[in-house]
Amino acid sequence: METKEKLVLLLKKYNKTSLSNDIAVSRPTLNRYLDGVEPDKHDVKLKIDFLYYKCYGLKNPSDSEIEEIEQQLLENQYLIDPKQEFVFKDYVKKIAFGSYEIEADDEITENKFQSIADGGEIERDISRKNFLEMSNLYSLTFKIIKEASIGVELEITSETLRQWHYSLMQGVRTDAGEYSTKIRVIENSNVETSHPSSIVTDIATWVEKSKGIKTLRDIAQSHALLEKIHPFGDGNGRIGRLAMAVQCIYAGFVPPLINKSNAALYYAALEATQLGEKTNALVSFLAESIRTTTAQLPLLPKGLEDAQKSNSGKFLSYGYSYSFMDMAICLNEDLLEAFNAQAATLKLNVVKNNQAALNELTLEFAYGSSKMEGSTFSKLDTQKFLEFGVFPDYKYDDDDEDQKEIDKLMAKNNKYIIDTLLTTPASLSIESIITIHDSIVNGIKDHGKAGITNDSRMVFTGGGQYLPVVGKKKIEGLLREVIEKASQITDPFVKSFFLHLNIAHIQPFEDGNKRTARAVANIPLIEAGIVPFSYDAMSRDHYIDVLGKFYEYGNSVDKFGGVLLKSYEKEIELIQRTIEGE
Repeated sequence: METKEKLVLLLKKYNKTSLSNDIAVSRPTLNRYLDGVEPDKHDVKLKIDFLYYKCYGLKNPSDSEIEEIEQQLLENQYLIDPKQEFVFKDYVKKIAFGSYEIEADDEITENKFQSIADGGEIERDISRKNFLEMSNLYSLTFKIIKEASIGVELEITSETLRQWHYSLMQGVRTDAGEYSTKIRVIENSNVETSHPSSIVTDIATWVEKSKGIKTLRDIAQSHALLEKIHPFGDGNGRIGRLAMAVQCIYAGFVPPLINKSNAALYYAALEATQLGEKTNALVSFLAESIRTTTAQLPLLPKGLEDAQKSNSGKFLSYGYSYSFMDMAICLNEDLLEAFNAQAATLKLNVVKNNQAALNELTLEFAYGSSKMEGSTFSKLDTQKFLEFGVFPDYKYDDDDEDQKEIDKLMAKNNKYIIDTLLTTPASLSIESIITIHDSIVNGIKDHGKAGITNDSRMVFTGGGQYLPVVGKKKIEGLLREVIEKASQITDPFVKSFFLHLNIAHIQPFEDGNKRTARAVANIPLIEAGIVPFSYDAMSRDHYIDVLGKFYEYGNSVDKFGGVLLKSYEKEIELIQRTIEGE
């Protein structure tokens, strides 16, 4: 049905003034729509569709009809199987993108979202905030759906919801993981949310009511209640749909895809259920959406118990694994020989005695280490900024002020730390690691608290979420052990790899962990008179991928070494050409 036809029907329920107010357009614009002009803004079309479904398009089957629908779904059901790796990742990307796009205020395409989900860099037309929202949502969705799909028992408690929210909003909102202290209003809805003083009690009630959910009707009621409570300042829909996805999987249903194509019907059914007007509207929507989802994806018919058995032992633990600490020493002999051969071709003292070569080395590190964190600076941008204070404003939109400052300070701080390490010998200690970290994040907005963190946090690894060590004392104990073991390693390259992987794995700080790890890893090389790693020629995607695999498996040391060796060879070659060309 075209928009014009829907509006004609809506005018039987509304006058033109109230209808134009509800869809947030002027009367003349409403008249153009009535003349057959289609809205060019998605949010206007969404509001029109929402009102249409609310008035005319909602199904409200009886309880007995719902029971029959559920039985049919369970008899002909499919489950998401992580062993179907391509299908599983494709499904997670689609469900995460759908949850993002129905609430986003930007026009991000599914291809751009999938690129970010695959570890792509920030594009110029995507703000840092939107980038983090998308990458956080995908990695959290991947982790949670994978765990639920293979039978990991996820008890959804108040703390669970807050942890999920922290992962979703980390780097986006200062109140990530905290219940709202303000009145929240659901846009275009008559539903009244919980008062801030009642959120904790209402969530506790929701948790109790949601235990042991078995039916799709109960899942719909649970979702409607959680969205009505609306406990967070932002992200309630995304968290609520994630909780609903887990409940669906445990009850034997494929979590439905909810996106722009069915968002208006979803919101109308949700509100009708919340207000008690049509109590089975949302469950009817979910059932139809599950049918559509299973028809769209090449899923295998599989019961939950069979899925659990087929994946036995296949689940990737994303928590810190102490057993991985010593695995960081395992650099194979061929790689070690290749690194030492490169080091023999160019000694650090030769570089230090040639100003052009020294400038090239420090520039490479300032650029390379910043690039690993998603800086938009090119190497030339970095050089112009550090040497002349020239800044590439043309690369940034007006709303990218935060990213501008981050890029500036990353380049400046990374240059400062490599200059310091080259001129002032640093000993390995917790204090020196903290000092290096503080210099690296100095001045950067929202980089987190200084010093070792005592908080729980999740880290995006490119393939999911990794939960590092929690607790300041435990982190300090692990760092002391890493430092003690490093002191017993004689080969500078082995020591460098050991420090790099372990500091990144422990994640002792709220932010800047990998930058700190890269800097600290250069200490044994500089002590031995070896040209340090700059990471100039390393791909950020490869770097994130190999680190993520170490977090998950602990066995990617050689792959990391191979990637870094190629970068090191190019680094040495470039510095040598600089010396020869002076």
